Amino acid sequence: MNSEIPKPLLLLAGKSVLYWSIKVFASIPELKQIIIPTQESLFEQISDILNSVLYDSNRVDIKANVIAGGKERLFSIANALPIIEKEIDLVMVHDAVRPLVSIHSILNCIEKTKTSKACILGLPLRETIKQTDDNGKVLSTPDRTTLWSIQTPQCFSKSLLVEAYEVALKQNYFGTDDSSVVEFAGFPVIVSEGNSENIKITYPVDLQLAELLMLNHKN
Repeated sequence: MNSEIPKPLLLLAGKSVLYWSIKVFASIPELKQIIIPTQESLFEQISDILNSVLYDSNRVDIKANVIAGGKERLFSIANALPIIEKEIDLVMVHDAVRPLVSIHSILNCIEKTKTSKACILGLPLRETIKQTDDNGKVLSTPDRTTLWSIQTPQCFSKSLLVEAYEVALKQNYFGTDDSSVVEFAGFPVIVSEGNSENIKITYPVDLQLAELLMLNHKN
């Protein structure tokens, strides 16, 4: 992003990216708890954003936790799992830099998790995909009708996710997302189609696109 400011704290339509990423979840009546792993130097700033969302959404009933993250995503989630409230059955893991996920996508993912125990958001690939060797030589052209571009949130049965992380930590398997950790532990995962606007803020142009999309929604 060519910025010293962490991506979740960059401004988007007058608020932080993190603010918008949290706000959509605060509209879910059944939501009981939000946990944000981060570096300790950001605790106060992240807590202020989280509390601001809950106040603006009239959801001060939601339990809010800001905790120490780890050097790897695996450790950040592992730190969060033990402090999830006992009565909670389903856990959603979401990227702090995906501020435009739709409530419709989230609710569909939750409903499918109730029967499947593991459901993730994704979009069917539209581009042709090539597999290459280290020299760029094409080795194969996978059938794109079976391929998905994966998003977050990813939703899981709490007991299943805890067991999967125990396996991953014991075997030092880091994975690239939570569903890969669950797959590694031997559990099936299903995909629910997400929304195309659920982009991940990675480059400066992504921030500009997100602002245009938000402006379009307001109009």
